Amino acid sequence: MRGGFRKYISTSIVAQPNFHRKLIPALSKNAGVSQTDIRTWHGHWQIGTAPFHQFGSHSYQEYIERIGNTLQKVIEGLGFNLVTLAMPVWPKGRV
Repeated sequence: MRGGFRKYISTSIVAQPNFHRKLIPALSKNAGVSQTDIRTWHGHWQIGTAPFHQFGSHSYQEYIERIGNTLQKVIEGLGFNLVTLAMPVWPKGRV
């Protein structure tokens, strides 16, 4: 499905490569998400700018609670339906 979204919208929007790297942060900022939280969610971890490390005190739970609802509204505002994923649970009694 790689490139599927770009092909889908190509008739109505001229989408440059990585347009989402500018669009989603801008929409999130307009919706009231702090710049720090946007950078955390949208960081470049592979070049050493991870928002936290093994000795940090970053709380995933607080972070999710802070941006979750707003980010969901931003994505739904673009016309997408969100899918909630959960980790599978190993059946009880199985080794």
